[in-house]
Amino acid sequence: MIRDHEPESIRETARLVGRDKKSVHEGLTTLEVLGVIRFEAAGRAKKPVFTYDELVVMPLAHDTGARATAARYSSH
Repeated sequence: MIRDHEPESIRETARLVGRDKKSVHEGLTTLEVLGVIRFEAAGRAKKPVFTYDELVVMPLAHDTGARATAARYSSH
């Protein structure tokens, strides 16, 4: 959604995905910590930016029941 629509703010991202701003903010913050997205200042807003062509998520361990994942990124 971020790559395709390039929302100008967290609020606009929430509108695009049909979720409340608080939960979208929390999710985007987690993605930022994981290095999946970054934020750019857009006036008073924080613009989420996805700079990769693709994101592949693969399970690391399935025998422990853990939901650990690994991601491989491909940048522009």
